Amino acid sequence: MPLLQSLNISRGLQFDPVSSADISRLHGRVNHLKYLILTDCMVNTDNLMDIIAHMINLRSLTVSVYENSDIINASRWKQLITSSLPYLTVFRFRFGTFDRNEIVRKYEDFQSDFWIKEHQWYTECLLGDQIVSCIFTVPYLNDIRPMWLKYVRHFNTLVDNSKTFDNVTDLHSLGEELMTSSGFYFPNITSLVIHSLPVLANEGDEQRFIRSLKRTMNLSNLKHLEIPLCSQTNRPTILLEILKEAPHLSSLNIYNCAIDILKTNKEICRYTSEMIKKLQFCVYFQPNPCHKPHDVSSIHKVFPNVEQMTCPMTQSDSCLFLLNNLPKLSALNINFYQSVNSDSFSKVKEELSKLKNIFFYEEILRDKQHTKLMAFGFWVDRGDITA
Repeated sequence: MPLLQSLNISRGLQFDPVSSADISRLHGRVNHLKYLILTDCMVNTDNLMDIIAHMINLRSLTVSVYENSDIINASRWKQLITSSLPYLTVFRFRFGTFDRNEIVRKYEDFQSDFWIKEHQWYTECLLGDQIVSCIFTVPYLNDIRPMWLKYVRHFNTLVDNSKTFDNVTDLHSLGEELMTSSGFYFPNITSLVIHSLPVLANEGDEQRFIRSLKRTMNLSNLKHLEIPLCSQTNRPTILLEILKEAPHLSSLNIYNCAIDILKTNKEICRYTSEMIKKLQFCVYFQPNPCHKPHDVSSIHKVFPNVEQMTCPMTQSDSCLFLLNNLPKLSALNINFYQSVNSDSFSKVKEELSKLKNIFFYEEILRDKQHTKLMAFGFWVDRGDITA
């Protein structure tokens, strides 16, 4: 494709080095390329730079590479740009390695006049312990990797760093990190995953947590929230305060047992009934701490207008109950156990098949002796449902 002008490669893996003969064949074939994006890739540094050198009309270059210290080389990038990329005006990168000291040392090489004055390509570091530290151009790249708060920022204090994280939309954090982190602000977060909540002994602790959350991010753009609320360990205050601050929130992921503490709170129910359209009961990689089985009997009281739902480890006949009690539900995914001799699931499918416009799938996830773990989901046209 000799006239190709834009190329975007995500999660590319280079298993074998590319020969110089193969690279030389690129001459004349990539001359029209103006925009190149390499996101979350693992590549050979020598090969990458040799290939980019043939893209003589490149205007914009974005490179995101992890666990590769060789690529963090300011002088080599400067040589490539000055000798082969005369039209390059946009250069964005994020490079990572486990050696945080190496990151800091090499960061200084990106503070020369070539980077700061000539091109205004400002850089910053995120330094972590026992995790990949990284150096990146400002603003921080927003790609398929979510942002965490497990870092310490390291930057040039003479450069404006107030908009470093303007592009970040997905944030993952432990509750303790939200309480203790400093120097971070995310104005455009649309998805927030809180992996654990700190021990909040009283209302004062809850208010401090909310203040920390609002100090760290602007909640007004939030659309999806995952929070490990549990009826045995938490009060609903945190969720209520987030709902008040996040008018665009429509997707929620919580423990199923949280229904017990939400259904009796009229103020929360008022917000959830109006706002939540997508509901999940499968908190990120964490088991339910109270080990309570899924009870769908009260979901319609808290989330009456939900349209999509994921509800693992429930009963197959819950499908009919949810369809009849959630008037806007059009998509459902559940996992459930079924004994070999049980015909309950067949009865459910038979009832669902009576609907005119319904599409469903089923899959055996695990088959052990006399029990099967089933996955089942469907989409239905709500015009066919009569409560």
